[in-house]
This record gives sequence, structure tokens and C-alpha cells, in this order.
Amino acid sequence: MTRLHIIAYDVSTPATQRRLHRLLKARGAWHQLSVFILRLDDAARQRLAREIAALVDTRHDRVLIAPLRSLDGGDIMFIGPSEELPGAKVVIL
Repeated sequence: MTRLHIIAYDVSTPATQRRLHRLLKARGAWHQLSVFILRLDDAARQRLAREIAALVDTRHDRVLIAPLRSLDGGDIMFIGPSEELPGAKVVIL
């Protein structure tokens, strides 16, 4: 089963930030400076975690990958400009 995930990061170098941004933007929706929303199943989540771990310096960089408990994203709200969530209906105020 696929589920929406929020991925947020705080990395120490601009080069790592660019690589991580490209990786995540290719797979999901960019919503804020270092925040993405992706639709992942368990296997894709594990693959992505391995790819991210290979890009970042795990001594200093932090990446959060958290499933959103809403099944369809329908109860997720954004205030201000936003792109559509992958495969979900959203409310944008």
C-alpha cells in the first residue's frame, strides 16, 4: 500500500542540499525550502532511505521521513501557494 510521506531535511553543505533536492523533486512534490511530499510504499521508502543515507553526512545532516496517516491526503491543508500532493485531493487556502 502506498502512503503519503513528508520528507524534511537540514543538511550541512550546499552541494548536499542540491543533490538531495534533485533526488526528492524527481520523486515527489516540493512544498517548502527543505520539505517534500512523496507517495511511497514500504519498499520505495526503504530504497529512498538508503539513497539519502548515501548522499548525506550522517554525523551532521538530518533527514526526516514520516508517513502521513491520512490515507488519501484529503485532510491535509496548506496555507499559501502549494502544488498538488501526489495522487491526492488537498485544500489550499
